[in-house]
Amino acid sequence: SKQQQYVPLKQVNVEAYIKSFAADVTIKQVFRNDETKPIEAVYCFPIEEQAAIYSFIARIDDQEIIAQLKEKKEAQREYSDVIRQGDGAYLLEQDEKSQDNFIINVGTLLPADLGGTELLRPLQWLEQHSPEEGRARQIFLLTDGEISNVNEVLNLCRSMATSTRIFSFGLGHSPSRSLVKGLARATNGRFVFIPPKTSVDVHVGEQLQKALQSSITNVQVEWNLGTNVMSAPTKIPPVYANDRLIVYALTNDPMIVFDHNSNVKLHTNKNLI
Repeated sequence: SKQQQYVPLKQVNVEAYIKSFAADVTIKQVFRNDETKPIEAVYCFPIEEQAAIYSFIARIDDQEIIAQLKEKKEAQREYSDVIRQGDGAYLLEQDEKSQDNFIINVGTLLPADLGGTELLRPLQWLEQHSPEEGRARQIFLLTDGEISNVNEVLNLCRSMATSTRIFSFGLGHSPSRSLVKGLARATNGRFVFIPPKTSVDVHVGEQLQKALQSSITNVQVEWNLGTNVMSAPTKIPPVYANDRLIVYALTNDPMIVFDHNSNVKLHTNKNLI
């Protein structure tokens, strides 16, 4: 049958190792086919925008299958060939419609069409109508769904980040986390997710206060460490009052030494902070 039906997981176990600003998370989920015939299970799960999947292992009874990284079309072709032969296979891939969803095909039901939100056109209008010289523009953007062209939208937002900041709000159960976070980060704004049955006004008011806070812009870091250093991030966002700025210095020099000659300077608009 090609009818889609929800099936329950029998067990979910999450283990996390957190160190500083990084986390290594292992998720173990157990599924059991209680049907009387073979089925294909399609499992869709969200993943944090800046996270990465580096391992996938499937176990059937005592057999362990370790995933191999392959070119996407090649992996899809091999998976389809195996399924047509009646054998078992697994396919893990990123959802083409969303940057923060991954899909595992166990078993060839296609993912549901999530639809989309038309966002590119109004942003293109904003990009074509820049604010007056010497003025900055603050945009409050609320969204409750997915769009299929996240990369195109975020690239457009980055192109106008010097004059426009976006404060984004994710509403309801299933906003796109990559979109909501990406809009704010691409334009040096802020983001917030608002749960269902929660007053939107409160969160908008909090973001408005942040939008009106004093800030310093065009911040540059000068690393005087006696060796070549690359800053991360390369483009530093505005620094707000009562906030903090974290910048990393990356170097390939294993012999770097911090001494009394080492110092770090912050500049903004050619003024030393």
